[in-house]
Amino acid sequence: MAVRLWKRRFQWWYNTWAFSPDKRFPFKSTPQASLALQVFHPPNFNDAMRYPAIVFFFGGSWVHHSLRQFFPMARYFADRGFVSICVDYRTLMRDGTSPTTAMADGLDALIWINNNLETLNIDRNQIIFTGASVGGHMAASFLLPYFRSRGYTETEIVYPKGLVLLNPVSDTTVTGFGSRRLGELSKDLSLVHNLPTWVPPTLILHGTSDRIVSFANSQDFMEKILAQGGTCLLVPFEDQQHGFFNYQRSNIRLYSQALKIVENFINSFSFQALVKAN
Repeated sequence: MAVRLWKRRFQWWYNTWAFSPDKRFPFKSTPQASLALQVFHPPNFNDAMRYPAIVFFFGGSWVHHSLRQFFPMARYFADRGFVSICVDYRTLMRDGTSPTTAMADGLDALIWINNNLETLNIDRNQIIFTGASVGGHMAASFLLPYFRSRGYTETEIVYPKGLVLLNPVSDTTVTGFGSRRLGELSKDLSLVHNLPTWVPPTLILHGTSDRIVSFANSQDFMEKILAQGGTCLLVPFEDQQHGFFNYQRSNIRLYSQALKIVENFINSFSFQALVKAN
């Protein structure tokens, strides 16, 4: 199984090399690496405009550095009028760092975005967060009281109008994913156990045969959001496993199906580019 997973990871990693960002914005210097936002611009990008934006967080179990995972989707939405931003963060294999370090990097990226909206030419009221697996957890981690209690205040971090979560880690306890690495913090960092009363409208795509992050975890997460009066749509992909949505030539049908569902959800917000105020 490990060999099959490695082959799938290599295939989509190789296939993403056709996609390159238009700009890089360093947002954090660390002892292990300089972290930068990889930014994709719409055609005929105009510095006088403010664009809707999608912020992407890659997956990889806080272990694998898969920064290019969302480059194809980022380019797709950039071509349709969005500023697409792929967030880098530290991982175990590349940097020897912990899951909480990765999460802190993700939140620091959101602070940098919040402080540099003009530089990025994006509209704070037209932003979607997207993430896969632990990247899905990271995309929603701004909801966790754990981080607010450690200095990440609500006024510092840019907030999304919606969440797109692809086979996300929503439960980090023993009934979910990641409890062994998170240890005593596993419950504090579990989204389903610490959900606030307000959650942005959320779309979840999850394979029913996922053996890494259980489909049942996403069902529980959806039910918790709905019980609190929120909006959440869970789309099951029957018999599909973890990462079914990744861009691969051998997997283009599933990628296209997932992309269309994501696009329909994002289009429901009716975002549009606006002229910057003088």
